[in-house]
Amino acid sequence: MNYIQVIERLKRAGMGETLLTVLDVIEPVGIIGAQMLYVMQPMARLMGDRQGDLSALARLLETPEGMAVLRQILAAETDGGSPGASTQPDARPPRNSRE
Repeated sequence: MNYIQVIERLKRAGMGETLLTVLDVIEPVGIIGAQMLYVMQPMARLMGDRQGDLSALARLLETPEGMAVLRQILAAETDGGSPGASTQPDARPPRNSRE
């Protein structure tokens, strides 16, 4: 399951607005959250994250552009759009120079 599927599942559970609020709160310290996800990556692989979804989410949290992508994915449902319809093409995590 990739991070987009996780976000879509949480939105279907009615947590879209809550996640947008959490994103607003963590945006100034997103880089710290990203670093925490990178540290947790080996454990996540042991628990089944074989595709690197945690790393993709960390890349999104690192940059303002990535935060905008997350906001776009989360706002799709709350703005009346269909979940996942317009978010798939733009949802590719930005690449950074560390890879």
